[in-house]
Amino acid sequence: MERPLLIVNIVFTAIFAVLVIILLFDVSKIDTRTGDLPGAEELGALVEAAPGLHDQATTVGQRLALLQKQVSDLTTQMQTASQELARLTAEGAAVREQNDRLASRLDTNDQERIAGFETLRGQLASRLQATETSLSDINTRLSDLMKTLGLTGVDISGDWLLTLPSGATQAVSLTDMGNDRFNFKPDSLLMSGVYRLDGDRLAMLRPNDRRFTEFTWAVEDDGSLVLVEEPDISQTGQSFAGATLTRP
Repeated sequence: MERPLLIVNIVFTAIFAVLVIILLFDVSKIDTRTGDLPGAEELGALVEAAPGLHDQATTVGQRLALLQKQVSDLTTQMQTASQELARLTAEGAAVREQNDRLASRLDTNDQERIAGFETLRGQLASRLQATETSLSDINTRLSDLMKTLGLTGVDISGDWLLTLPSGATQAVSLTDMGNDRFNFKPDSLLMSGVYRLDGDRLAMLRPNDRRFTEFTWAVEDDGSLVLVEEPDISQTGQSFAGATLTRP
């Protein structure tokens, strides 16, 4: 960028020098007797126009100086932009170099070990899923065997009469889904959903309304069920503790 600026400066200086030489020409030395010579009138007109030409030359010189300053300012801005670009390029190169160093630290052995760990994790997940399936099958078979031998205690499946603490009643049912799971209906009740029987406790496993997971019934000796745990009253709007399930 410095070479184009130098050329512009030289051109502007040459033009200005020519104008100054013309204007500084001492017109006072022109022989007034040249009026008898051919072209004397034209020469006289030029002498009279000399002051106006001087003013025009001054204006042109000022414009040239302004243009020169603008070119200098643009050159400075371009130099600043070039420096910023060089800085950003250097930062990018530094980041790439750092990434290359980090990548070089992860050698082939590390990559193989990571791949091995991923394979092992997949195998363990598959085995865990197979084990859970096997346990579920065993649990179902054990439950069926206990029912066959008459060792299951009270059978809670079937129709029930729900009596709330307020005295209100509602016909409900518990449907045996296998694997000690029972579906409490109708679905319109807050306490409806799938329960799991664990000993003498029938606890909510999958509620129809996800907010109500705390419902738990206790199986009494006479075969009835009593509600012993429930969600916070701020969720249900009222307490159902003490509600009973009896055979109709």
